[in-house]
Amino acid sequence: MLQFVYSKEDLLERTLTPDGHGRVQLSKFDEVLRSTWDEAAENGYFRYQLEELQTKILPGPMQYVVQLNIKRAVERRPAQNIVHVNQPFNPDLFNFTKVKTNEILLELQPQRNGNDSTVINDTQRSNHNAIIINVSPLEQYHVLIVPRRFECLPQSLSEDAIHLALDTLLLSSQRSFRVGFNSLCGLASVNHQHFHGYDCQYKIPIETAAARHVIGQCFELADWPVRGFIFQLKGSTVERTASAVYKVASVLQRKEIAHNLFMTRGDELNPDGPITEQTVRIILWPRHSSFGVRKDAASVNPAGFNVALCELAGHIPVFLQDIFDAMTEEMAKEVIRKRSLPLEEFEALKDEVREVFR
Repeated sequence: MLQFVYSKEDLLERTLTPDGHGRVQLSKFDEVLRSTWDEAAENGYFRYQLEELQTKILPGPMQYVVQLNIKRAVERRPAQNIVHVNQPFNPDLFNFTKVKTNEILLELQPQRNGNDSTVINDTQRSNHNAIIINVSPLEQYHVLIVPRRFECLPQSLSEDAIHLALDTLLLSSQRSFRVGFNSLCGLASVNHQHFHGYDCQYKIPIETAAARHVIGQCFELADWPVRGFIFQLKGSTVERTASAVYKVASVLQRKEIAHNLFMTRGDELNPDGPITEQTVRIILWPRHSSFGVRKDAASVNPAGFNVALCELAGHIPVFLQDIFDAMTEEMAKEVIRKRSLPLEEFEALKDEVREVFR
């Protein structure tokens, strides 16, 4: 099995400068991830072949990116029955210790001695952080990031896990690489701690969404269909940023509030002045819970899409052709808005967030 050993020097807060053709050189991590993912696709390890997806940008101020992906809804692994945000891990159910060896692309290992990143072969079962193919991909290079895989952690956010997710995003030189998390009752389908990583070449609306300052490193989305908190890496470190995000996530987990998280490169948060730099944005949405087994079939979900980490960010995979053809920005917003907490509840949550930062 490949181990990808990295150091802080491999983390790219700013993406590289494009060449004359608008392309950005792949990082060493990008090269390894893409080559192993492509090899897995060629060997038929996915549930379906991901072909070029029909894509359109909806007219309107949001500029939603909508893609038609029928196979993901039909052929993906059945979701587990989720009834609590803090539901314990159940070893009898499917989890990522049970995936086939050929689905594991590599393991991430922070470098403790020296500064050079390397890729080494290791055939021994290890407890490193695994990068696994998503056998039902929503986009190119869709993977699952599983921290400390054999510790069998439940699907909840921890400071260490957020740190690893940020590291993974920063190992890529590509602005198009995104990382996200669905909590239990927030449309996570497997109760085993994991993040999603995937590549979307289109500009996603959340990259430029306006924000208002709340306290410390915590901001809130200023004008967005679902109320949420937003953080940035600019002016901080990975460690401090992961800690700030976890402070808010811990409040949501304690209060049994479902949530989704999304990490992407985008504009700096500067409510009082012009936008001059790019940074990494981390968005955390508290949301109405979805209980039980998630349903994707058209017969039980006439909206044509679910609302989880990527949909909240403005990237909407749709599984019905007629919905894809007819969708407008207002149709999409109407579905997405239903997941938002009411204003009074969100304002009370902000007060609790201020307390944990104080």
